[in-house]
Amino acid sequence: MNIDQYLKINPEASFDFIPACWLSNYMNLNILKVMPFLYKRYRKYDYILFYELDSFVLQDQLMEWCKKGFSYVSTQRLESWQTIKSNIPHIDVGSGGFSLRKTNDFLKALNSFSYIEKPIELWQRFKSASPVRKPYLFFDMIERLTIRNNTHPWFNDWIGIRQENQFWLRQDDVFWGEIINRNFRWFTVPDPLEAIQFGFDTCPQQLYELSGQRLPFGCHGWWKQGLEFWRPFVQSFGYKV
Repeated sequence: MNIDQYLKINPEASFDFIPACWLSNYMNLNILKVMPFLYKRYRKYDYILFYELDSFVLQDQLMEWCKKGFSYVSTQRLESWQTIKSNIPHIDVGSGGFSLRKTNDFLKALNSFSYIEKPIELWQRFKSASPVRKPYLFFDMIERLTIRNNTHPWFNDWIGIRQENQFWLRQDDVFWGEIINRNFRWFTVPDPLEAIQFGFDTCPQQLYELSGQRLPFGCHGWWKQGLEFWRPFVQSFGYKV
């Protein structure tokens, strides 16, 4: 990676390079985010800010968010503004592409044994399955109760799972924002309306209205998720968009 342009902005900046294989494809990047490697590497820091290249910082609020003490904060996105049937739109767990992660809490979670999919959920799926599918689901359930389906990295198959000859790529943000948050009470995330102040992802115009027309700390996917909304704000920093 050529860092010349970054050094022009800040000649005193320091850089740390990790093996290129972690960034060779989207699946490896997601695996990196649910494995201890990165969090062990930077465990001397209280927090890690994940800032993918389609992110943009709008306000100087990093230390403010660190002081809040949350285990995980990410940009918020609406699942589908068009399908909202109530006055409060459903907001999902957010995007990990622009997120703040408490290093020790992430390591603590990864050093713990807990089921990703609960045994009762596995049993209910097996019990309700057709006779044709039950033999497969029986052995799948045994695997998930022993050598798979666990938050510990030895048995963590969250990112790439194979089910009945189909391969599923799952996102790390659901793992942290939903599964880990559900399994460990000490793992804290802000409520959605507070998290809006951290960042927007999809439907930025609607999130802007929900936040009382206040800009958040940053955003993710801004040129894919509402470029016309973001254009004047990005241009106000001197960039041509």
